[in-house]
Order: sequence, then C-alpha cells, then structure tokens
Amino acid sequence: MVTIPRSNSKQHGHLVFVKKIIFLVLVVVMSAGVYHWFALMMSLATGDMIDISAMETKIGLESKQSPVSDNINEENKNEIRRQMQMEKIHTILAQISHLTLQFGKVTNQPDELNTKLSSFQSAIHKECLPGRDDSNGEINPTTHKSRECLRFVPLAKNNRQNESQKQRPRIGIMAPPGIISSSLSLWIADSLRNSQTIGGTATNNIELEIIPTSHVPVYGYGKSHGFTKLIRLVTLPIQLSILDAYLWAKYESSSTVPSSTLSSSLSTDPPSEKVLALALRLIMRWHCRLSHVSAHTSMLTVALDEILNDPEGLLNEILSFVWRYDWEWEGKGNDKRKDSNNLRDTTKAIISSEYNEDSSFELLLKRTSAILGNIGSNKSSSSMISNVGFQTALVNAFKEEMMLSKDLTKWPCPSFWEGIDDLDDGNGVSNQDVTVLRRLATQMVPNCQDGDPFVRCTVNRDRCEVAGNANCK
Repeated sequence: MVTIPRSNSKQHGHLVFVKKIIFLVLVVVMSAGVYHWFALMMSLATGDMIDISAMETKIGLESKQSPVSDNINEENKNEIRRQMQMEKIHTILAQISHLTLQFGKVTNQPDELNTKLSSFQSAIHKECLPGRDDSNGEINPTTHKSRECLRFVPLAKNNRQNESQKQRPRIGIMAPPGIISSSLSLWIADSLRNSQTIGGTATNNIELEIIPTSHVPVYGYGKSHGFTKLIRLVTLPIQLSILDAYLWAKYESSSTVPSSTLSSSLSTDPPSEKVLALALRLIMRWHCRLSHVSAHTSMLTVALDEILNDPEGLLNEILSFVWRYDWEWEGKGNDKRKDSNNLRDTTKAIISSEYNEDSSFELLLKRTSAILGNIGSNKSSSSMISNVGFQTALVNAFKEEMMLSKDLTKWPCPSFWEGIDDLDDGNGVSNQDVTVLRRLATQMVPNCQDGDPFVRCTVNRDRCEVAGNANCK
C-alpha cells in the first residue's frame, strides 16, 4: 500500500475537484459552440487527453454544425439589437417631448392656443373603425348622412365585366411628404407584405394591394378614390413634421441623402420663417382632406410617437384593422372569410425580424435621429427652433389656418396652392424655397388622372388642385 503524503493528497483532491468543475462548465457551454476551447484548456491543465469526437458523438452533436448553438447565439444577438433599438427610441422620444413643450411658448394667449391645439389633435386623429361607433352623431359634410366606415373592394374599370378576376383589397398608407413619414410608411408596408407570409396568418389566399402614397384621396366615397381601407400616419410635434417635409422636398432623392447631411442642413442653410410657416399650412391642409375621408371610409390613424412607444402593440392594431375580413366586394367578389386568429404570433415574428441594421424599422430610427439631430444636438439649429421669430411665425400661421379651415372641418378644404402659386423671389422667399413648397404641394394633391383604373375624379376642385390652380372651383 502506497501512502500519499497529506499535502499531495490535498493537491490531488483539488485537482479532481477542478477537473469536475471544468467538466461541468464544459457541459454547460457545449450548446454555445465553444466546448472545443474548454476541452483543450482542460487537457492542457490536467495532462489528460480528451477525445472530443467521442464526446460529440455521445451528446449528439457534429463538430462543424450545432443548431442549438446557432439558436442561442442568434437569440443573444437579437437581444443586444433590441436593447440598442430601445436606447435609440428612448433618445428620440425624449427629443420629441422637448420639442412638444417648445411650441407656443412665445404666445401671450396660451389658453386660446391650447384650445386650437386640442381641436387640431382631434381632427388629425380622426378615424373610422368598422365595428366601433364613436361618431357621436357626426354628419358627413358631402352626403349629409350619418358617418359610415366603408370597405369597398373595387374591380378595375377595364375589368368590371370580368367579375371572375381576382380582386384585391386596396390598402392605402397615407403619409404626408417627409423623410421620417416615408420611412414610417415603408415599415408599415413591409410589415403588411410580411403578414401575408410570416407567422402563419390565415390569409385564405387573399392578396393585398398595398399603396403607400402622399397624395390625398379624391373627394368622394370608396368607389371614387379606389381605396378599401386607409392608414393615416401622423408625425408630431408640429415642428418635426414641418422640418421633415421641408428636408424631404429640399433633397428630392431623400433616400440617398447621408445622415450627416440631414444632421447639419438646417444650421448651414436654414429656411426662412415664411417658408416653414407655409409648409405648416400645407401639412394642415393635407390632414383636413384626410379628416373628411374618415367620415365615410375605414381609416386607422397612427402617430410616430405611438409606434415608438409600443411598436409591437401598434403593429398588432394595424394588422387587426387591415385583416378584419369585412370587405365589401364589387360584383360577386370573393367568398366571405373568417378573421385571422394568428395576428399576435404574426406581429411577434415581424417585430423579431426587425432587429437588424438593414430593417425598415432601423432605417426609420436612423432617419428620425438624423433629423432630430438638427434640433437637439446642433446649437445653431436648436436656437432656430427656440427662436422667438420662428416660434411666432409658426403659432400665427397655425392659428390663421385653423380659422381658415374651421378647425380642419371646412369643405372643401383650403387649396394646397393658396399662398404658394403666386410666390416669387421678390417677396422674401428664395427660388430654392419656392421650388421646395411647390414640390410639397405637388406631392399632396389628389391622384386625379383619367387613365387610373380605380380612381373616378368627379369633383372639379380635385382637377383644379392637380392643375395647380387655387382659384378655380
């Protein structure tokens, strides 16, 4: 019998203990795909040779491929990306909150302004949701009848005799011209397209026609404007929507403008107070037109800050609105179908797919941050936003437009060209800014073309808008 000295026995015990610990760690980290490294370290520490291939065979893994490992790694990556997105969102929301508080600080009649702001908020958030009656007896100013939420699925003009042709619900994503608003529109459009294939949504072979646009619908019901349902996008606060539209029109190819350019544009080449006041009027007239459409066509209104606060919740609301099978088919149409019951799973799948640098949601965050950089990060542009002259011009234009449009309820709404069609370089507006304003108006007027297979342009005011004439009726 060989007696082992106490010191050596103790060392041996420690060695056995260490080997056990290392082996346990090895087992735990195997699924993370790094067990080769640990096995090598243990063999070097103990002098024992470990048959890695045998170990892999025993636990059912292959050396060059580990599905469990890939899944865990991807989950970790998604969590990191999610946290990074949340940090961006928190920063954006803080800047939006700061801007909201800035508007109207210069007025000596805060109560009057707050009343107008309340009416404005009510008008731009008007919507018409099937199954929910919140009209409070509201009368459609066009038909003088109670408000309806129509969901008309049209046949193209040249195919109305062929009712067997497959019809598609036409979903309009209505966003005023803007870099942020177009990015938001892109994200919703991508999400709707993905909802037809991701997460097991029971679409029952119904294919949507998704139409992102900044052009307001023509006056009239769904049989005139050709949309089945509408999603209206709102960018707030007011200053952000103005700057968003202005920068979009200034850089016509806004999708290719570097973020660094957007972040410095307002400080290096700031617009005049008059131009931004007119841009505000255009945005308010755009919402005036959409609020009238909400009197008769199914419409959901979503705001930028609402989406950023709860992307998953708002996306689920959008999908529930769109995929509510309550279509009104022209002609024989398609058979009635039940609502999809997998929307929550679909929403989660879509949101999870957005945790990467190339996603449309990430693009929305980048562009929003870049434009807000004009306001929150750069001292020159920040002073422009808080400048008394700038604030006064916006508040005055806002109150005047609310009066002119009767709190965005007047029918017809003020023309997009009123105050713009007579602009020239001699009245305090540069040629570049005249071009910017006219580009904005052109992108807002109704899509009133005789050759359109779905649109019926029956109200002369719409033709006047397309022609750029503020005076004809």
